[in-house]
Order: sequence, then C-alpha cells, then structure tokens
Amino acid sequence: MGKQGRWAIAIDPSYISKAGKKTPHIGRFWSGCAQSVKHGLEIMGIGLIDIDTKDCMMLRAHQSLNNKELSLRNKTMVDFYISVIKRYRKELLKLSTLIVADAYFSTSTFVNGIKKEGFSLISRFRDNACLFYVYTGPRTGKRDRPKTKDGKIDMKNLDLTRMEKMEMKDIEGTAYTLIAYSKALKCKVRLVIWQMPNGKKKLFFSTDTSLSGEEVLLYYRTRFQIEFCFRDAKAILVLWTARLAISGNSILLSMLRSHH
Repeated sequence: MGKQGRWAIAIDPSYISKAGKKTPHIGRFWSGCAQSVKHGLEIMGIGLIDIDTKDCMMLRAHQSLNNKELSLRNKTMVDFYISVIKRYRKELLKLSTLIVADAYFSTSTFVNGIKKEGFSLISRFRDNACLFYVYTGPRTGKRDRPKTKDGKIDMKNLDLTRMEKMEMKDIEGTAYTLIAYSKALKCKVRLVIWQMPNGKKKLFFSTDTSLSGEEVLLYYRTRFQIEFCFRDAKAILVLWTARLAISGNSILLSMLRSHH
C-alpha cells in the first residue's frame, strides 16, 4: 500500500465449498461464481484499498453464521455483517471512514448500521432505484419540514442542467454526478450516473456527499482488487482444502496444500 491517503475499507463475503455437516457454521450461502445458493461456508473478507496505487491488502477473514444460527439469534445476514464491522471498528477507523461494498449492501439497514459506527458507504444502486433531485431553492419560512426533494430523476430523460459531466479518460461512455436524494436510504448521496456506450446506465453513490464523483467511481472500481486477494489465496494456498481452526467466529486460516 502507498502512503496513507485515499484509502477505504472494502468488504466482500466469499463462498467456500465444503462438504459434510460437522464443520461449525456450515450451511447454505450465496456463491457469486455459481450465481446460486450452495452448501458450504462463507467468510467475510475485509480489505484495505488504495485508489491511487490500485492495491488491496487483506485485513481480516471472519466466518459467517449460517441461516439457522442467525434465526435463533433473531438476526439477518445484514445484521451479522454490521456486527462484524462493529467488532473491528476501532482498528478500521484508524485507516478510513469509508466502506466500499457491492449493491447487496445498498440498504437503509446497512447504511444506518455502519453510520452509527462512524462509517459512510460507497456502493452501487440497483438499476431501478428511486432517486430525486435535491431542492436548492429558498426556504419558505414556514414551520413545516424543509423541502428536500425537487422531482424524481428520470433516467431516460436526464436534466443535464442539474448535474456535472465528469471528465474521466479511462471509462467508456459518459458519466454525470450530482447530489441526489435516495428514497430507499432516506438520505442525500453523491450520485454518479454512468451511461455506457450500449445505452445502459449504472448508478454509483456515496453517503459521504463531500466526495467527488470521480472519487466515488474510483473507490468502487478499486474494490474489485479484493477479488484478487481471494483468488490468490485459493490458488496459492488452496483455500478450498483449508483446515479451519475456529476461535469464536473468527477464522484462523491454517492452510494445507492438497495431497494427491
């Protein structure tokens, strides 16, 4: 990693194939590679990314509870992910207040949960997200709640007078940025609308509105470096044959090479 600068915490749950029924916390988890739920284990990867060097350093690998265990605790998987961040809060805040994660985490439950711990979220909205322009006109002087929204954003007919065009050389298509209001998150966000050459649009955001649109896009794109950390671990240390020595819910990965 480079000298401390534009760093963020990347989080990414990763599925591990594991047969049998005796391994602690074994259950059914989402596999990104298979695009389906599969029997096995899951670890919550926590890495530190640097958008200037495009690097990622893995900080933690925390084992996830299965659905049955979560149900007994009256918790959801999102609640569990928040608890993991809370557990390592002090160490993580020394590095960055920004957490970068995929669209699964773009919910009010997760945003509010990490906000209580001092973090902001950089993520991606689903394509059908309900977003509004922010009202910037004069206050009415009435005691009513101040007006926040000023019309829904029509992704098929963008009002370009209310957003800035981004100048980024390494992306195809056109990108715009503005401060918008998210109905799902119930807060203002720094929004980036990326219109790709095929006409489709991708929506990226940060709940820290002080970030620029360029920074939001760079942070989100750099988060994919954590995938290389997982890939390298699986390729070099043969993660799928790992012996898991478990202390509480935190995995101590004692890797063994395969014996053929």
